[in-house]
Amino acid sequence: MVRLVAQGAQKNFLNFAKKFFSTSESMSEAEHWDKLSPAYGEAYYQDIISVAIIWKFTEKMISAARDGWYEGDYRAQIVAYTVAKLFDIYRSNGYVFDLSLIWRNQEVPKTLAYELEEVAKLVQSEILSTPTGKTNVGEWTKSEACWTRISKVGVPFSDTFKIFSVSKGERAAAQRDAKKAGELDDEISLQSELFARVSSGYFSALRDWRDSAKVFTPGQNSLLRKASSDRTFAQMTPKELRDLRAVVVLAQEEGFLFGKKNDE
Repeated sequence: MVRLVAQGAQKNFLNFAKKFFSTSESMSEAEHWDKLSPAYGEAYYQDIISVAIIWKFTEKMISAARDGWYEGDYRAQIVAYTVAKLFDIYRSNGYVFDLSLIWRNQEVPKTLAYELEEVAKLVQSEILSTPTGKTNVGEWTKSEACWTRISKVGVPFSDTFKIFSVSKGERAAAQRDAKKAGELDDEISLQSELFARVSSGYFSALRDWRDSAKVFTPGQNSLLRKASSDRTFAQMTPKELRDLRAVVVLAQEEGFLFGKKNDE
């Protein structure tokens, strides 16, 4: 993945965006997102911000070393490979970097900063030492071979590194808990969104729409009856709520406009 990062923002955005589109004809975009969404909750946000803090710190650290060890070129590539190598050091020693420590402090501690700088020096040396026959450093950093070489460079797992480590089991447990929390958040959010439509009379109007029998299946019309009152809506299961949202999307696609005459 690090070679992808070295290819620039536009290509990386497109590569990242692919995750959010369904590639299965049997799975709608909404269903695909329902499957993905719990993993992109608060814990994911905190992890991404923590990585960004490390990334921005590394950029500033390298720029500040311009009159020292930093030779003045390929900062973007050195940053990308330094952050990747940091996490790889933990993986190769059977641990995971504990991003929660960065999140809680909202900065890179000085003890870790020293180790990060040493990794950056190592990365710069490997990046600039292009293989025989390759002279374009920028293109070299986009190759899988570049990361393979850097990943094989041994770095002692110091006591400082250990402070920022958690076991793979602990990390997996935290991710499971985060996914459960994400699922609950999604259920609450969806319920609130649909309840607003219940209160506004949206589902009652949709149930009485002249095209409802033609557009919706008997099962979908049953959902609309349930969603037409506060009491029966409150009894709907999470799956029924997701199916009800699909009814809303279908109604919009078929031209239903709430609050306007739909029988003309």
